[in-house]
Amino acid sequence: MWDANKFEVKAIIKNKGKLVAELPLTYAGKPSQFAGKFSAGPGVYEATVYAYDAFTGNTGVDKVTFIVK
Repeated sequence: MWDANKFEVKAIIKNKGKLVAELPLTYAGKPSQFAGKFSAGPGVYEATVYAYDAFTGNTGVDKVTFIVK
């Protein structure tokens, strides 16, 4: 188990290739789950989510596309 408080977790959200938000994510109360709030108008968005441990340099990253109607 690792301490979620020692990680920087963030979502970088883009619409049509332009930065819309850099959203810090916080521990959501269950292992491996983080959450944040983001309001958006209709469109297709891309979110790049990463977790970074400054002590070890360990980093994880993933991308997802979502549609708001």
